[in-house]
Amino acid sequence: MTTLEKIKNNIGKLLQDINEPISAGTVNRTSLKKSIKWYNALKKGYVFFYENKKVKIGLKNIDWSGSHIKHQEWPAQLNRFSWLAHLSNLYKATKDPEIPSLARRTIEDWIDNHEPYSADKPLPKGDNTLNLSIRIGQADRSGWWHAAAAFCGSKAFDEAFVQRMLETTHCQIESLKAHLAPTINWRISHLNCMLFCSLVLPGFEKYKDFAVLHLNEAFYRQVDPDGSHVEHCPSSYHQWMMRVFSSLVYLAKARPQLGFNIDPAIVAKMWDYAVYSSTPDGGSSGLHDGARWKPSAKNTLLKERERYLAKAGLRKKEFDISKQPCRFFPYAGHLFLRDSWKENVTYISVDAVRYGGGHNHLSKLAVNLYSGKRMLLCDPGIFTYESSDPSMAYGKSTVAHNTVTLHDYNQAETNPEVLDVSILKNFALFCGVYAGSYFSGPMYWGFKDGTGNAEYGAHERVVFWVKGSYLLVFDLIKADHTKEVPYQIHWQFPEGGAHVDKKNNAAWTIGTGDNVLVRNIISASPLTTSIHKGEENPMLGWLPTDHAGGRVPAPHCLMEGLVKGGYSLSTTLIMPFKGKAVSSFEIREITGRHPSQQAFEIVFKDGTRDIIAEMPTLHRMIGECGKLFTDGALAFLRLDKHGKIRKAFLGKGSRLEFDGKTVICKTEYGFHELDC
Repeated sequence: MTTLEKIKNNIGKLLQDINEPISAGTVNRTSLKKSIKWYNALKKGYVFFYENKKVKIGLKNIDWSGSHIKHQEWPAQLNRFSWLAHLSNLYKATKDPEIPSLARRTIEDWIDNHEPYSADKPLPKGDNTLNLSIRIGQADRSGWWHAAAAFCGSKAFDEAFVQRMLETTHCQIESLKAHLAPTINWRISHLNCMLFCSLVLPGFEKYKDFAVLHLNEAFYRQVDPDGSHVEHCPSSYHQWMMRVFSSLVYLAKARPQLGFNIDPAIVAKMWDYAVYSSTPDGGSSGLHDGARWKPSAKNTLLKERERYLAKAGLRKKEFDISKQPCRFFPYAGHLFLRDSWKENVTYISVDAVRYGGGHNHLSKLAVNLYSGKRMLLCDPGIFTYESSDPSMAYGKSTVAHNTVTLHDYNQAETNPEVLDVSILKNFALFCGVYAGSYFSGPMYWGFKDGTGNAEYGAHERVVFWVKGSYLLVFDLIKADHTKEVPYQIHWQFPEGGAHVDKKNNAAWTIGTGDNVLVRNIISASPLTTSIHKGEENPMLGWLPTDHAGGRVPAPHCLMEGLVKGGYSLSTTLIMPFKGKAVSSFEIREITGRHPSQQAFEIVFKDGTRDIIAEMPTLHRMIGECGKLFTDGALAFLRLDKHGKIRKAFLGKGSRLEFDGKTVICKTEYGFHELDC
């Protein structure tokens, strides 16, 4: 048996143990078509950047520093050898001997153009340790050695070349061990690569105990008790780490002697975080450095989660989420709400993220909405990682998200504080505070150009969801009480048309399908509402098309006012609707209310009346308010056309009365509802 045959056999056993499909399986038509595209391009010396930009690299003396394109990610993608997976895929289907020869040429050129790596030398320009760990390969991620196994038996991957690959791999792993990242996905990727090599490559067994020990440490250091990975990017980096640790749970069951200490139940919660963050159609919610929602991007996370639970032996009642469509993840700071697990329902995310590093955006207290069949209030996700492109700073900026700014400045990395979360049958409530002030400096991988001008300020937001109807967003905006400070409330619509009603401070999307209305109900100072689309200098009204800086104009609703005397109040109604016609209703302020009470009625065409009263950030008792009395801080009543109460909600209280009659009376102080 040749060395490569032994390696192939080891990889096959490892893939079985981590429940991954064996590489000799069938090739589906879609992936084969893509692999043919890559093969035909590579034969002519081209590869693709982010799958769509064709780049000429040649096949001899390739510039591995990546000077072909000025983009941070280009040398990274180049040095990760993403084409090898496509060549392996195509070779399984065709057995064309030219394919492994082409793969060898690129690997050999990399080796020829690099001095041997070692523990005492820095990596050359264009490479980094994350690239290294992906290039060599991991159990669940293709690289040099998965490709070599696929080409086993071909003349190109003979014993001499395999030995040369082993020699350079050993040098690279020694360098990787010496430059092990201290945290985040880099550390886990480094260790997973070392583990893979220790289990499949002859002579690499000495790295096994080191990899296992530090993977155990990384799991307990980086995965929070609610299942969220510390970087808090639920549709991207979190899912990568989730899949790595899932594979390690499987491996620990198959090979207990390895000494893994990965809690399968916590990994199940990692699946929960990914599932809850996904939109009802299986798309990405776009939070932080994740892909923004697109109608064609579906996932199968619910089914994959069930597969994980079964393989991990976790078929317990505590893992049944079928009747729990809403969840708050306190360590991440993310609240996900939905009507049910069905498609075409309403889904809301509230982003009170606990800062997890450079992949997080300055989007504290942002509210995002999906309803029916599309995202209506959008989180943009990644624009690009290239800091010379203004799209990067814009995509991370506070103005690009559905939250509040002062002077259109950025928030800081300061963690917001979540004060209250309540999820009931017919209602849900969130209350949080961002008190980190605002800064004019652009955010890249941190404020590398400085924070710029500073404006003292804080934002306190209450989000109240009346299920099946609408959202109410209560904002308290604080600033320097010695001057007037401009504030902005941002709402990013999807691509397409939008209409603005300046008289009523309202705006809505236009289309034949699902749409949303955003309307200011109460404001302590005069507001102006406008739509901005595809603007430059400064950027406003954009959504990304890819991760390389592509972007498309999209209407952005901007509500602007002034903070006078230190604070300002604002209440915004967010109502999804279908078709072209906006729902007909009337807003009436409740007479006799205290100035600090945000109290009003929404009167619908059918005679239904919703009565709402709220105290800013739920800090104080409402008391008397029109016909309503309560010891709570937020009250809701729904009356039918005959004046009969049909639903009621009481927040942070025990007693609610209306027109002299008791509606809710509880011994416990908290969040209560009435459903008639």
